[in-house]
Amino acid sequence: MLFTCLPPAGPCEWRELAPFVVAYNEQHGTSYFRSQCLDVEIRDRPAPEVLLEAQGEPSIVIERKSIVWPPGKHLANHRNEHNLSEYLSEALRSHGDDFSDSLYQLSVQEVSLHGKRDRDVAAIARTIASDIASHADEARSFGGIGRSSPIPWNFRAVHESERDETTPTRGIGVIVCGSIDYHDPAAFRRKRESANDGFREEFGRQASAAAEKFSDYSDCLRSLLVQFFGDPEFGPTDEEIKKIVVSSQRPKDIDQVWVADEKWVSADDYEIEWVHLT
Repeated sequence: MLFTCLPPAGPCEWRELAPFVVAYNEQHGTSYFRSQCLDVEIRDRPAPEVLLEAQGEPSIVIERKSIVWPPGKHLANHRNEHNLSEYLSEALRSHGDDFSDSLYQLSVQEVSLHGKRDRDVAAIARTIASDIASHADEARSFGGIGRSSPIPWNFRAVHESERDETTPTRGIGVIVCGSIDYHDPAAFRRKRESANDGFREEFGRQASAAAEKFSDYSDCLRSLLVQFFGDPEFGPTDEEIKKIVVSSQRPKDIDQVWVADEKWVSADDYEIEWVHLT
């Protein structure tokens, strides 16, 4: 139930909400359809995202919230990881060798990308790509090459013994090494407890914000959909997320809370499914 990447932003969140409506109709034998994207059409006051209607059924209003902790910082840092991979591939292509002949990996420390601006990440990728291209034979070896500048990094070929049936046969993967000291259980436990406290506080704040948008829709079924985003190394676990949602005091203007989960459709792809908790 804990995700690492935010969905693309847009003027109306219908693309993310449409699968929920399909699943809701299948589960309840209803035929709800989108009547309005309220937060797009209503400009003079806060409003939920979507109004659903169905003949013979009460109307439903939906507000979807992202529960992020730490706020802002985690997602920005995680975005840097994705961008480094894209910029590296782009820079290698510009040198005339995209290393698509086999499987390779670039390893960096997570902390090295924290707080970096997008242009800084692009510059880092270009510098690394230039070094790789200048030492292509060494880079293609299993020992690979590594430098301490512009950030500590290592690039190498991935040996067959490191692969399984889900591993791609070619391309470049970026491995980001975390900074958790697993040999210090007390410190690790404190970090997990801090994360759970942070998510609990953020859920309460977002639920209160959603309730304000629902205040004009007391004649509707008011559904809050939440998706948790954060660092999976610190949690919370699926059970801890359920406890956070169920044990929190729900504002009176919210009738239902649904939490996003992963429904795996293949070894490397999933769809979002929504679990009704309260």
